[in-house]
Amino acid sequence: MYVDFDLPNAVNEFHSAFKKMQSEMDCQTLKFTLDGRLLGDIAEALVAKHFGLTLCERRVRGVDAYSGNKSVQIKATQFSDKGPRF
Repeated sequence: MYVDFDLPNAVNEFHSAFKKMQSEMDCQTLKFTLDGRLLGDIAEALVAKHFGLTLCERRVRGVDAYSGNKSVQIKATQFSDKGPRF
């Protein structure tokens, strides 16, 4: 069952920013879901673009992208005082 209620303005702004990020990242293979994959998908999109990697078309355990014939696993973390690191 779902209950409709007004969300705090910060949540609405976050959702708008999230939708804009999805559009600007332009990565069809990443979902940028808000369930914990968000930071990882952001990392994959940015690192792949920066280093010219090819993202996997399907999820493969331990492999996020390819550089030529070499597989690459991209890691991300979040520091409270410095923001995300990839």
